[in-house]
Amino acid sequence: MSHTVVRMSASATRLPLLVGLGFALVACGGGSDDGAEAEPLPTAEQAEDAAGGTETETGTEGSDSDASTAQAAEPAAESSVGAGKAVVTVGDQTYEADLTGSLTVCISMGGALAASGPIDGIDGGRIDIDIPPEDYETSSDDGWEPPSVQVDLGEDDNGVPIGWTAGPVVAEFYPDFAGVSQVDSFSVDGASASGTATFIDDFQIMLFNGGQAEEPQPVQGSFEVSCG
Repeated sequence: MSHTVVRMSASATRLPLLVGLGFALVACGGGSDDGAEAEPLPTAEQAEDAAGGTETETGTEGSDSDASTAQAAEPAAESSVGAGKAVVTVGDQTYEADLTGSLTVCISMGGALAASGPIDGIDGGRIDIDIPPEDYETSSDDGWEPPSVQVDLGEDDNGVPIGWTAGPVVAEFYPDFAGVSQVDSFSVDGASASGTATFIDDFQIMLFNGGQAEEPQPVQGSFEVSCG
């Protein structure tokens, strides 16, 4: 069974639109230093220091508000895969997709993320990732689906579809394999998500059910995606 079509989970279509981002603005103090400690007759050296501002004054004097402003100004940590990338590791194999080109999807909103893009260097290869909010199981919105990661690798030399799946699609079509293929853990940080997963070759399950192959074994892996 191949999943080469760009998939968007039903939950992704129910995500609320983001109408804006809130920015916390902290104003720095604008008071005059020479008003704080004015001297009747400053020396020439003192006057020069007051006009230019010494390193000691700016480095040691300041309110708690200034410290908070500096901390808030620090940029958020970037995903290790880089913006507009998805990387999935299955066993000892790693696959990477560029999410910035044509025929790609990368959406993050409402604490959820959906991404889909072609795999570099593999004809017909594609990575599809659907991640709900971290609290989707207890959310009042019951439209969220469990997280899923799919790696379609096109076809082999005989035209047989190959790929890996971690998520509910396996249990949906093959109930006997429920719990074998799943996203084991995940976290969402803004426009990025990462986690661990147990993958299985769902096409091999179909062959197994038809008596044409041995039972496929699950393989541990991980994933990381950043919409930028």
